[in-house]
Amino acid sequence: MLDVAPTVPELPFITVEGIDGCGKTTQAALMVDALKRAGYAVLALREPGGVALSEKIRALLLDPAYTEMSDTCELLLYEAARAQLVHERIAPALAAGTVVVCDRFFDSTTCYQAFGGGLDRAVVGRANELAVGACRPRLTLVFDIDPVDAAARAASRDGSPDRMEAKGLAYQERVAAGFRALAAEEPDRVKLIDAARPVEAVFADVCTCLRGAGFALAEA
Repeated sequence: MLDVAPTVPELPFITVEGIDGCGKTTQAALMVDALKRAGYAVLALREPGGVALSEKIRALLLDPAYTEMSDTCELLLYEAARAQLVHERIAPALAAGTVVVCDRFFDSTTCYQAFGGGLDRAVVGRANELAVGACRPRLTLVFDIDPVDAAARAASRDGSPDRMEAKGLAYQERVAAGFRALAAEEPDRVKLIDAARPVEAVFADVCTCLRGAGFALAEA
């Protein structure tokens, strides 16, 4: 732990993204640990969820029983969960100078509901803006992996697929293409990381990206 708190980049908000089975949750946990060891105050969150109301919405969104859920209903539920999370946890934490690491955020909605589900991207963008206000990530790490390999990883986990995972390989391929498109459109914020490699190699790239965004991590 540092004796003096490290310099905190303006709006220290980091999001992790990628298709189901990409390994982002593992990398997020490693990142949070590294930031804490470097002396940062860190708040780790997930989407959808993170607060009581948003967790209830998460249960609805991921329940495979709701096969009749429309694309528009899905979009609005995600945004409702996000708006509450921003209101209760993200905005106050950022105002206090806490580093926020969120497992998924509005880029997931762009990629899943627009690229994957076919909703108009401009409409999805406006819904995202309404939900998050000024709380936009400084750094977004996208863990890129072939959807076939990601599906194999996801299948190895315990439990049956949730409603989003059950949408199939073609859907996940469109989502993956969406994340790659975002990385090409916003290279300063969105960093594409090859997630097919061992965990340690992936995390080395994560640390490089964090340092590039102004976070003071010790060299390995």
